[in-house]
Amino acid sequence: MRLRQILELTAFVALATLAACKPTEKQNTEGVAPVEVGAIIPLTGEVATYGESLKRGFDLAAAQYPGKIKLLYEDSRADPKDGVTAMQKLLGGGTHYFLGDATSGVCLALAPLAEQNEAVLLISIATSDDITKAGPYAFRNCPPNRRQANAAAVFIKDRLNSTRVAVLSKANPYGANLASQFRKDAATHSLQIIFDEEYESSLKDFSTVIEKLKAAKPEAVFIPGNYEETALILRKAKELGFGKPFIGTDGAYSPKLMELAGPAAEGFYLTMLGVDRNSPFYRQFEASYREKYKSEPDVFSAYGYEGATILFKEIEDGASVGSVLSRLNKGSWPGLLGDVKFDADGEVLRSVSVFQVHGAQFVPYANEH
Repeated sequence: MRLRQILELTAFVALATLAACKPTEKQNTEGVAPVEVGAIIPLTGEVATYGESLKRGFDLAAAQYPGKIKLLYEDSRADPKDGVTAMQKLLGGGTHYFLGDATSGVCLALAPLAEQNEAVLLISIATSDDITKAGPYAFRNCPPNRRQANAAAVFIKDRLNSTRVAVLSKANPYGANLASQFRKDAATHSLQIIFDEEYESSLKDFSTVIEKLKAAKPEAVFIPGNYEETALILRKAKELGFGKPFIGTDGAYSPKLMELAGPAAEGFYLTMLGVDRNSPFYRQFEASYREKYKSEPDVFSAYGYEGATILFKEIEDGASVGSVLSRLNKGSWPGLLGDVKFDADGEVLRSVSVFQVHGAQFVPYANEH
């Protein structure tokens, strides 16, 4: 064989060997394929802002595990049917770890499917009390609605010094759950509910409702619902001269609230998931968030980041679902309010804060409850 042919063959073999050793796009530097994690969240539709907040938190968490975690996003559109279809699709592709959803209705639809397929579901901002009993494969790192309802009742009694209260809730599972729990807490804290009414999501003109509130003369109004309807309520109340304080819940936590309500949002209170902004965990999250997104992080992103960090930590070595499940039940992780531990129902005991809109921003107002 001529020298030129020998050199060409040697070069070919070297290149082939290098290509064989180089990780593929689906492998990390150790030659192991990344673990795929399904993220089923609302990316479009009425509550897409919640999904965007979660996505930012998830992406920041995944960045800590380069080549080890691969996020597969699916749009739930905040619809249980779409959420189930998305999970079935990902399960069919071999995915057995999931993050999501922003809404309780979707999470309650996903939990049985996760259990049937022995897939882990970690929920970060859906707050329905029903999720507590959603099954052994579902975990949640945010407090349930009953904690928010109690925080609202305590705040109204102790901070607003009010006893005559109105309840105006959205006619959906979220609003009904919070209103039901608030009625119980109101009785416990000697609050008198003098007005109690639901509204449909299709309602766009709250003139009649506000006139009823004015006639009832409450000292404060509890309004569990999403940001769109809450903004309409606040605008109409300002327009009609009803100046009593409104206290909402985490469903109203969105920058869209200020965009839609304008100056009428100023002074609005709402219960919200608690964070310790001085904790090392939050400071690390905040620094990473500011570096990547050049803006102030919101609480939903923080909770998405925390939940994803916990899940990714346990699956980074490609362990079995069974071992991950066992560690989630027994483990402890740094978090937004100290160490995170799940109880027998996959829940955490966490504080709830009260925020107020001030200068078109959500500002922590009260001590945690």
